[in-house]
Amino acid sequence: MNRGNNPEKKKLYKLLVNLPFVEYRSDYEADWKLIQESEFVSEELSTFLEYRHQIREKWVKCFMKQYFTCGTCTSSRIESKHRVYKTYLNGNSRLCEVFQTFKELEENAVSNYADEIEKINKSQEDELRKHVLIKEIENRYSYYVVQKMKTILLESIHYSVEETKQNQQWLI
Repeated sequence: MNRGNNPEKKKLYKLLVNLPFVEYRSDYEADWKLIQESEFVSEELSTFLEYRHQIREKWVKCFMKQYFTCGTCTSSRIESKHRVYKTYLNGNSRLCEVFQTFKELEENAVSNYADEIEKINKSQEDELRKHVLIKEIENRYSYYVVQKMKTILLESIHYSVEETKQNQQWLI
């Protein structure tokens, strides 16, 4: 689907590839509807997608929020971890070597993750400076209060509230 010059096929391809990472149920439903209505979806692909749609709680991010998954939405990340472990370990590795390797690799991953979070926080900080509510808070309160409120405000700006049909609970 990603080959050729047809923009509709490329759009469909992007929808399919990004479907597991959709944050909100309403976005998922809108994307799912577009996929179903596409003329480029073959009968075989349609059957496969319908099966996947039935088990969406296991692979779509917005449906997995209620389950603890360690942030892993697809098996490709797990397979990637296995590949990394195999470069350091083999069948003859001692148990203490296995634990030491896991510890070192996970510490490295946490360090990389912290660096990435810091980059995101800087971009979010720039975004917040432009926000109307922050400007209003800055006019009324001290620097300390503004800094405390920025974190709370940032979280509240990015939430989407949806009512589930199953048990009428509100999800954030």
